[in-house]
Amino acid sequence: MAPFLPGCSLSAPGGVTGYTGGSVVLSCFCTDGEDNTGICQVAFQPGPSAITLWSRGGVHNHYKDRALISDSPGNLSLRLSDLTLSDRGLYRCEVDGLFQDITLTVKESLKITQKPGCVFSDSGPIHITGFTGHSVVLPCACTDVQIKPEQIKWTAVTEQQSAVIFPPRPSSGRVQLLDSVSPGNLSLRLSDLTLSD
Repeated sequence: MAPFLPGCSLSAPGGVTGYTGGSVVLSCFCTDGEDNTGICQVAFQPGPSAITLWSRGGVHNHYKDRALISDSPGNLSLRLSDLTLSDRGLYRCEVDGLFQDITLTVKESLKITQKPGCVFSDSGPIHITGFTGHSVVLPCACTDVQIKPEQIKWTAVTEQQSAVIFPPRPSSGRVQLLDSVSPGNLSLRLSDLTLSD
């Protein structure tokens, strides 16, 4: 379970796989979806010492043209492009001393003539805790966030039934995709939570 701090409970997948020359999203969210005014940073630990890859002060020079942090409230996800084998290792998303670690595996890119569709990393289920009346971010992204899926559908599955919640019905203002810049970032913000959610 993700560590909890008032206003922000971090949630991140355990591992992501990318390919040389491609892009990945290292997802990290405040699960209530709100912006956090504390100290936020993403660090990369390639060996015995860590590099602060990103902080509110900016991006480390080594990653300047390859790293992008989402500007959506509560979304600290890092998009890392032009991957090399040396990018593999442990990444840490940290807010006010609480952190989540994400392991990035980078594999040699296969020579392919057709661009594959959206592929998800096999990080397993992600457990999110929300509170009634608040918001949560449900993380989901294609391993290459520049690939635009032909169709996006989010389904809520309970013991009694399943219901499509995205695309939302016109009367529902509680559901929205977080990132309009990266077409492969399919993360969803669900607002005004109720126990039935």
